[in-house]
Amino acid sequence: NKYFFDQLNSFHNQLQDEFDGKPELKYLNALRLKYAEPNSADQRAVLASISLDELYLSTRVYNALIEEGINNMHSLSIKSPRELIGIDNIGEEALKEITQTFRQYGFELR
Repeated sequence: NKYFFDQLNSFHNQLQDEFDGKPELKYLNALRLKYAEPNSADQRAVLASISLDELYLSTRVYNALIEEGINNMHSLSIKSPRELIGIDNIGEEALKEITQTFRQYGFELR
């Protein structure tokens, strides 16, 4: 798995400039997350490299998270559902949207 993860990272780095912000990169990032060791520095690095822009969240949810200083998947992943609900303009529907987005990456909120 580590070798495959390293190869995916190399491929990602080669394509990042060309595909930055495009859906194609989303699938590659999902693969990188799948093969990263859980709770590892590699996994945290992948999460930190995925900006909120790449998650295609609704404008309301996106703006609420940015206002709270959450700008990538890692900063979002360390929040509990209860903490997220405590953010202005984040309610049950927004939490569902965030949860579904995380699942698209094969990842669950904590």
